[in-house]
Amino acid sequence: MLKAGPQWANTTTCLLFFANEARFNNKFISWRSVVSLIIANTSLTGNNTCKPSSNSIRDFTFLKLFRISIKHPKTPVIKEVCWEPPLINWTKCNIDGAACGNPGFASCGGIFGNFTADFVYGFAEPLGFVSPHYAELCGAMRAIEIAYQNNWNNLWLETDSSLVVSAFQNPANPVVWALRNI
Repeated sequence: MLKAGPQWANTTTCLLFFANEARFNNKFISWRSVVSLIIANTSLTGNNTCKPSSNSIRDFTFLKLFRISIKHPKTPVIKEVCWEPPLINWTKCNIDGAACGNPGFASCGGIFGNFTADFVYGFAEPLGFVSPHYAELCGAMRAIEIAYQNNWNNLWLETDSSLVVSAFQNPANPVVWALRNI
């Protein structure tokens, strides 16, 4: 009898091996042995993964059928975030940038508000195929350009990107992005 192991990485490989043994070597292997080996290999593979299971009852049934231990998804961390308006004569801009992949199709955006918490201006711009860091920095740069064009001299930028903050706090650190010259 063959043992479950790395040589049987997936069900298809296992089935092909048994079919070839029967056809070319005249070795008969019972279907019960094949099913047992498939279950054993699936269980081995499933129990060695670190991926969490879904909350589907159908998936739960299959995992139990193949004797795969269930790894529950991590509980989300909920943080309360309160928006704080800027001081009088200040304009605040909350910015963000995102990319679908690294690199990937990206965009950036921002929302400007005044000290009475009124919406003043907003922007959203596609950036093409770039990194998420590039998208975050583009959002900050675009917010500064808009503030300059509108003579908003006191600007408060708020972002969730520590890289953008460090790029502005320490100008000696070289920014390797193509935005350096802007």
